[in-house]
Amino acid sequence: MYSPYVHYPRFLLRGRLINNCRYGIHGMRREHFGMVVAERQRAGCLVFMPGLGGCAEIVDNPALAFADLDEAVERFDAVLTSETGGSAVRSHQDERAHQFTTNQFCAQLRDHVNAFLHEQLSEPPAKPTKGRPQST
Repeated sequence: MYSPYVHYPRFLLRGRLINNCRYGIHGMRREHFGMVVAERQRAGCLVFMPGLGGCAEIVDNPALAFADLDEAVERFDAVLTSETGGSAVRSHQDERAHQFTTNQFCAQLRDHVNAFLHEQLSEPPAKPTKGRPQST
């Protein structure tokens, strides 16, 4: 379908496409995580998406979430025509994007592994029981 408002250059690499866009629309409802949304957010895009599922948790901004097509249009219009040009929304997104850096992922993974190991090493091993297993 042709639209005079949307320009999608053919043969543009995905990374360049994401890095050159200021806005994104993610249409999958109730997506479990939403890696594409995290990538777009990390690249500086304001991502509009359905308000349910993992994407909404990643973006964490009701100004960018919608329940249906009419609400989506309202959300787009509110952000795009605001006097501040969506700078408050963009500032919030920049703060959220930090959670999805490679360094942040590695730090959180290390923290979880260290907590698990500390828990395993600090608890004495359970003694085997004879007969019926004990209920906890």
